Amino acid sequence: MAFFTWIIYKLCKFSGIVIFSASISAWIFYARQDWLFWVGIPTPTEVIWKEAPAFFIYGMAFLFGWLFDRQRDCLEILKSHWPRYLILAIALTGVSFSQLTYPAFVVVEVSSTEKLTFALIYAFASWSWVFALIGAGMRFFGKKMKYDAILRTPPTGFISPTCH
Repeated sequence: MAFFTWIIYKLCKFSGIVIFSASISAWIFYARQDWLFWVGIPTPTEVIWKEAPAFFIYGMAFLFGWLFDRQRDCLEILKSHWPRYLILAIALTGVSFSQLTYPAFVVVEVSSTEKLTFALIYAFASWSWVFALIGAGMRFFGKKMKYDAILRTPPTGFISPTCH
């Protein structure tokens, strides 16, 4: 497990975490035969194993969260890199909206190049938003609370030992 946390740390440090996560997500989108652009990540409506893309992408987000918890330095890195992720997210979101020339809820045949292009743009925009919001959250809401000791006190700690 130490190897994975080391890899995640290096990816965070050199901003490769977006490239790594978006590349996997784009490949998952592209490999899906019936992926529709306007749907985004297909959600499992009936059973999880029929929607492997959702399982892998949401699972990857969960795995990153777990690895970030094990390697807290990544959160500090995201805290300092959040503006560049936000700029990238806004720019790629604008590009992805400009690529959506087809009407929503209409199945249209697209070329494989167009599908791959949108999958890459969408995946990079999505993961950029994730890391920008995590970093901004750490930056603006990551301060120590004034009543931190109260929050860490177990519920039984409020009961006075003199009460019998």
